[in-house]
Amino acid sequence: MTSHPFRTDAALAVACSAWQIVGWLASGSVPVGWGALPVGVAMCLPAAPLAWRRTRPWASFCGVAAGYCVWLPTVGHRTSVQIATVFVLISLHSVSRWAVPRCGRAAAGVAAAVLAVPELARTFGRDRDAVEGVVLTLFLAGIPLCVWLAGDGRRRAQEDAARLRELAARLRAERERNARQAVRVERARIAGDLHDIVASQVSAIAIAARTGPPGEHARLIAATADQALAEMRRMIGLLADGAERTEPAASLADLDQLIKVVKASGCRVAGPPSLPTGLGPATETSVYRILQEALTNVVKHAGPTDVEITMTESPLTVTVTNGPQAPGHRPEPDSAHGSGLGLIGMRERAALYGGILEAGPHQGGWRVRAILPTAGTP
Repeated sequence: MTSHPFRTDAALAVACSAWQIVGWLASGSVPVGWGALPVGVAMCLPAAPLAWRRTRPWASFCGVAAGYCVWLPTVGHRTSVQIATVFVLISLHSVSRWAVPRCGRAAAGVAAAVLAVPELARTFGRDRDAVEGVVLTLFLAGIPLCVWLAGDGRRRAQEDAARLRELAARLRAERERNARQAVRVERARIAGDLHDIVASQVSAIAIAARTGPPGEHARLIAATADQALAEMRRMIGLLADGAERTEPAASLADLDQLIKVVKASGCRVAGPPSLPTGLGPATETSVYRILQEALTNVVKHAGPTDVEITMTESPLTVTVTNGPQAPGHRPEPDSAHGSGLGLIGMRERAALYGGILEAGPHQGGWRVRAILPTAGTP
């Protein structure tokens, strides 16, 4: 029904017309014979325009107000007046909610006049006590204002919700763009690390082939190594998107210096009790980068707290566990909730060896675990 507002509002108009006629029949003032037919039709005048209250709110309001003004002095009576007043208020609410906001205030004044002027005329006509008439007139004039404020507030709430949904959609799109960019940056970094490691090994093969005993096989090995090195540099340059290396490839030999930096920030670091043996240079670089990112996140988000580092083999597993956030520690505004880009980088490192990354709360703190089942050896 909500996808077809006219059908819903037409059903409302029919129900309101029936309500009006029932009130008219209950009043006992129904004409005898065919005279009841035009009066019955006239009783529907204030309710029929409600069928367009959402699709044409201004037209609906004007129709209800005009129908009320025509119907009231001709066939209106006390019981049906109370019912028809509700129709005017419904149409006013529709204008304040779905019509142009700046023009909706005029509808509130028109509705107040339509409802209050007849009562004021009855007061001047001595049909009731003057004080009672003034109080009732003011009451009827105030109701449209309240109805308009309610409809206008609902309209503003819907507009705010729509703006928030649009903002949320933009933020999601921006977060997805940042995530894709983080993947590209991390892959470029991985490419640079692999270039430094593999290039030195391939170069060593070429040098060994040239300096060894002469022969056709040695020349072929040297030429193949040179070609492989050139192709690898071309591929790495494309993957890295033209980024230049500004630092040598890291390894677990740099872990002690990294731990010293973390301890200098106030963290109490335990471990690792021992380092895995027999890891290839590329594996060491990936393990170091995972540890580097995990420890950086501890310093940024948890502050000076307890940190435990463990590394096990078969499969190669790297775990960084930190305690609860240090009292009084306030993360930087841009990192209070984390962008998730660091986790993306660590996942890329783990995926390089067919592994997975697990990150989440752990005993009041946080734990990062990378499992690299196919981590190669030299």
